[in-house]
Amino acid sequence: MDESTRKVPKVFISYSWTDEEHISNVLEFATYLMNNHVEVILDEWDAPEGIDLNHFMEENVRSEDIDFVLIISDKEYARKADERTGGVGTETQIISKRVYEDVNQTKFIPIVWQNDNNGKPYLPDYLSSRKYFDLTPKNRYSNSKKVLRRLHNLPENPKPKLGDFPEELLETNKYYPTLKEYIETFDEKVEKNPKSINFISRNFFKNFLKNLDDFKIKFETRNTLEIANGLYKNIEEYTPLRDYYIEFIEKITQVHEFAPIDYDIIKELFENIYSKYTTPNIGQSYMREEFMNFDFILRELFLYTITISVENNDYELTSYLLNSPYFLNDKYNLDKNHQTFLNLDRRGYIPTDGYLTKYCQEHNLNKLTGMGHLLISRIHKDYEVDDFVNSDILCCHISIINLHDQDGWFPFTYIYKETDYMSLYQKLISESHCEKVKCIFDIEYKHELEEKIKYSEEYFGKIRYGFSNVFMNYVKPISEYVNVDEIASKK
Repeated sequence: MDESTRKVPKVFISYSWTDEEHISNVLEFATYLMNNHVEVILDEWDAPEGIDLNHFMEENVRSEDIDFVLIISDKEYARKADERTGGVGTETQIISKRVYEDVNQTKFIPIVWQNDNNGKPYLPDYLSSRKYFDLTPKNRYSNSKKVLRRLHNLPENPKPKLGDFPEELLETNKYYPTLKEYIETFDEKVEKNPKSINFISRNFFKNFLKNLDDFKIKFETRNTLEIANGLYKNIEEYTPLRDYYIEFIEKITQVHEFAPIDYDIIKELFENIYSKYTTPNIGQSYMREEFMNFDFILRELFLYTITISVENNDYELTSYLLNSPYFLNDKYNLDKNHQTFLNLDRRGYIPTDGYLTKYCQEHNLNKLTGMGHLLISRIHKDYEVDDFVNSDILCCHISIINLHDQDGWFPFTYIYKETDYMSLYQKLISESHCEKVKCIFDIEYKHELEEKIKYSEEYFGKIRYGFSNVFMNYVKPISEYVNVDEIASKK
């Protein structure tokens, strides 16, 4: 809207003839308003000699054509208004009645022109509770523009438009105030007391498990597609909980150098998820399909933990999760020996990939693996696809070279790898990097790493590890990323 079409506000200025200086200042202010598209009615301009001043003031105060009455209040104005003397007193009788009768009126705008010695504004009693503009000498220049904005109804900080109703408030499982509080207070508490990280982490994971309990699924159908759809929906609904977990693991690994956590606390979380949610109780009537969502969740959380620990150089955590024994309470598995992170890979026991692949087929997604597709398609916003895929491949390699398990960890996502780069491996030419990451490979000396890399090359060269129906796309050995002869050859 240009100046020619914008409405011109019309104001009447009520003030006291305190002295010549005050009158001059009021005139200057009125001129400023006139120069800025505000029509001002002022006795100095609009009340010629011979006019009845009382009538002039009363007419303008009452007039419907006047949009605003600006009440410029200094010490003299406040005194005359309270004592009802002079022209000010006449105006006050009219204005105060309007103000008292309508507490919501905004036509009469107080403007404080002067404060007393204690900094208290001079205002008539009837205006003492009203919001005012401070145009005392030190604020007159800066606040005049605020008055101008008020008259043109163009506030400096306009009220925002009303947004849509936040539907997520109706979805009670999606937001977790307790977990959020642990995350928001983490930095302050750990900085103050680094040892508190263990207490904080135990409580975070305890509450995380409680919330995970809400995602138990019970299928009332045997229809494969209905189960697949229910599985996919359940996993999507748990995503906000996953994101809180990722954020917390990020915080733990970012402070590992000055506030190391007891890694057992993290490993125990995976042991608890495995034991509580992916195995039945003795005597329990169950369908294997009812564990599929937690099979996916367990794998996804584990891979994000590896991804984040590597990214934040917390290689000790990476090593601990990949090389330490696990104590998994499987009610139907009597063999309690040699449990490792490989036991977290539940393929063959729980048909998760099959159902997720069925979901993809039914929704016109031509995907070889539903498990791999879903892990990649829901990648967290802070991570690249290769960050996640590289962790999946690392788990596979470690399972072969350290644990010598011929089946190994199956990296469902390997076919989604976008580049030939794998930083953890390619940096092995650096002696200092080797020293930092040797714990992951469970070695002490360079020659041990060389032997494991050669073993990796032999194994993956023979087995062709990967999806059998994907031509020439198999899991590559470590030697594809680094030349064994160059290991630790640079500083």
